[in-house]
Order: sequence, then C-alpha cells, then structure tokens
Amino acid sequence: PFGHGRHFGNSVGKGFDAIIGGWDLSGIARWTSGFPINVSTGFQWPTNWQLSGNGVLTTRPSVGTTRVTSGADAGNISLFKNNVNGINDFRAPFPGEAGQRNVIRGDGFYNTDMSVTKAWRMPYNEKHALKFRWDVFNVFNTKRFDVFSALADGNLELDISTSFGNYTHVLTQQRLMQFALRYEF
Repeated sequence: PFGHGRHFGNSVGKGFDAIIGGWDLSGIARWTSGFPINVSTGFQWPTNWQLSGNGVLTTRPSVGTTRVTSGADAGNISLFKNNVNGINDFRAPFPGEAGQRNVIRGDGFYNTDMSVTKAWRMPYNEKHALKFRWDVFNVFNTKRFDVFSALADGNLELDISTSFGNYTHVLTQQRLMQFALRYEF
C-alpha cells in the first residue's frame, strides 16, 4: 500500500520509495474441526468373540486439550479435560452390541502462514529487480495433536484408565521461517 503507484506515498522521492515502497504482505489461514474417533473396549469381544467392540457413551464427556497436572501422567497432554474421569463417561458394550462409532471428536485446528516480500527495481534497467522474501509457516506456533496416536497406542481403550485419552504425537511442525534473496533479470 506504500510507494509509487500505491495508495499511500505515491509522490515520495526515489530514495524514500526504495525504503517504504514495494512491500507486500500475504497469508493464508486454515481452520478445521477435529477428527471423529472411536473409544475401544480393548478387552471384550461382545459381538462374537472375533471383533472387539467400541465403548458406549453414557454421559457427554468434557473434551478439550488439557495438560494433565497430577498423578502418574502429570505433564502429558490429554483429549479429556480430566482423563481420569473421562473413562467413566463410557461403558463396555453388552453382549450382542457393537458399541458406538465416532462418538467424540478430537480437537479442531487453526493455522496461519504469512509472507512478506519487497522488490527493488534496478535504476539501470527496469526489467531487473532484487527481491527479498520472508515466509513464516505456522505463525502462531499452534499444535495439532494426533488423535489417532491415542488409538494406536491404546490410550482410548476402556481397560487403560491411567493413560486414557493421552496424546503421544503431534501432526504439525513448529514455526518455520525461511528467507530468500533473488536477483531477476
């Protein structure tokens, strides 16, 4: 928005335009809901002794990523606001029941990537330019916890009460920055 041919600073001198002109800011934001997941019984085969069933929801669990503050799992990140009580929100299916599928959702996710660029036209040839670029991925350093890691590690099975709902992996990378300087001709 600043410099020659722009809304602000359209009439500034060449020296000042070289400093304030030619900057561009761009970005993209993504916002997604959480993945639906099952709670497994982990220890019963109520259907026909061949397939284990899913847990049956008895009360609406209080979900949301929370750091466990006490007990053996202190410091771990959990899907449930209270992972010790989270297991009590489910029951094992009765014989003949298969249980419920996708009864809870993992955490949603928000991410923003941004880029700042600046171009300087060369005074000896308008077709030549020096371009600077600064890209920042995951600007706010947000994390998306892998709800499927809780399934794979058995942490969403009703027979594991101490680590029930604990995440073990992260799907996203930490904030990443890259710089580029390019001469175009």
